Amino acid sequence: MNAKDPFGFEHTDNEMRLRDEEAKTKVLLLQETEGTKSLIKKAILIRLYKWLKN
Repeated sequence: MNAKDPFGFEHTDNEMRLRDEEAKTKVLLLQETEGTKSLIKKAILIRLYKWLKN
């Protein structure tokens, strides 16, 4: 059975399932990257604060 994507193109169920999995993986990687950036920023700010305090 075929399904249509948001752009109107038809794909098999397996293709759509694969696209969904790829999208989920990309979202998880982006969230992980943003979390890592946030931790790095916090570490830099803490070191800067400690350095300025001395």
